[in-house]
Amino acid sequence: MGSYRKKLFVALALFVLAISVPVTLSLLQQRQDNRSKASASTTLSFSPSTITKTVGQTAAVDIMINPGTNMVSYVKFEAKFDPTVLQLDSTTPFVPNTAAFSSQIQTPVISTGSLKTAVSIGSDITKAVQTPTKVGTLYFKTLKSTPSSTLSFGSITQVLSIDPTDSQTENVISNTLPATFIVTALSTTPTPASPTLTPSPVRLGFAWRSC
Repeated sequence: MGSYRKKLFVALALFVLAISVPVTLSLLQQRQDNRSKASASTTLSFSPSTITKTVGQTAAVDIMINPGTNMVSYVKFEAKFDPTVLQLDSTTPFVPNTAAFSSQIQTPVISTGSLKTAVSIGSDITKAVQTPTKVGTLYFKTLKSTPSSTLSFGSITQVLSIDPTDSQTENVISNTLPATFIVTALSTTPTPASPTLTPSPVRLGFAWRSC
């Protein structure tokens, strides 16, 4: 009888263990996933957020990163815009902020209404970005007037962090903020003509004297 109870106890223990192990692993995985999701705290934005220009003018727009609690090492972004309103500068469409991002991983790829590129801090992990910083500057020329045209980030935009709590391949972006272009038409008001001055006739008078 004692042997039967012992076997029954062992069987129950194994049964409980078989149930508890998957449950424990599931809870640990869930905590890890929650921690991973909670660590995404980086925001990308444009500065200024509202740009007012006249048709034909150039505009410089900074790309800003606020890492929150992350330690940013790599930024890949796509800037999307209306090509009928804006045109990227043909010579310098994008200039990275090399003081913060010393390595340009990808030469800017320009297509209709889009620019894609990637930058990193390089091999020195002590240079990880931990405060609000400029990533670089986009340069545009305005083509036509519009009350509102959006400059935004595309779906491929990605930021990586070297914080120990972040996965090496985890996109830590929590938010992206667009900018708005307001482009006014060229002035068509005619310039007032300068008045034409007509010289007054000079009258010559003759005095007659008697001899």
